[in-house]
Amino acid sequence: NKGPLATSLGAFETYQRDSAWTWEHLALARARVVSGPPLLAARIDAAIATALSRPRSRESLLRDVQEMRARLVEHRPSKSLWDFKLLRGGFFDIEFAARYLMLLHANGKPFLLARHVVDTLVLLRDARILSADAATTLIEAYRLWSSLQGLMRLALEEQDEAFDEAKAPEGLRRLLAKAGGVDRFELLRDKVQATADAAHAVYAEIIEKPAAALPPREEDKT
Repeated sequence: NKGPLATSLGAFETYQRDSAWTWEHLALARARVVSGPPLLAARIDAAIATALSRPRSRESLLRDVQEMRARLVEHRPSKSLWDFKLLRGGFFDIEFAARYLMLLHANGKPFLLARHVVDTLVLLRDARILSADAATTLIEAYRLWSSLQGLMRLALEEQDEAFDEAKAPEGLRRLLAKAGGVDRFELLRDKVQATADAAHAVYAEIIEKPAAALPPREEDKT
């Protein structure tokens, strides 16, 4: 609601090169051309790839990503274990870890650019930037959250309605357990917690711990 309704391709390229914040490039990683002449679409795709594959300072990128995630934790904490977007080890942790590694390495490896997080994780694994075990942990978590969230959205009356396990009908609890690959809803709760813990541990190794080890910024010194 603060940006222009339309812009020229040249202005877009200049902004992405000179002024865009890290969070804007994290979002831009998912951008795709919806409609338009093939030549224009190709030019837009090329502009996006150029913006995402520019050289970056590891320290600056790491600080930006961790600070963004920390602000989300502070201002938008997860409402419950079933809040898969904001949950520690949920969608945001997985996407931030994947996009951070993609942006960090895309300058020398532009083939890492992928719109879908799972595709990004597979490319990072195949390029040996992310270990096979870490990639598997994040991919399995992302797929579990997607399956459960999709089923919940179909069952809940309101799109933004929070899932309340205490009020959930038994039929829905059985469906969720089946979607999660377990026999009972109680086992699903345990699986969700264990999966989230494992995914967050990978996020912490990629971003949280390295960011905490960085020296303070000059402006932060007193």
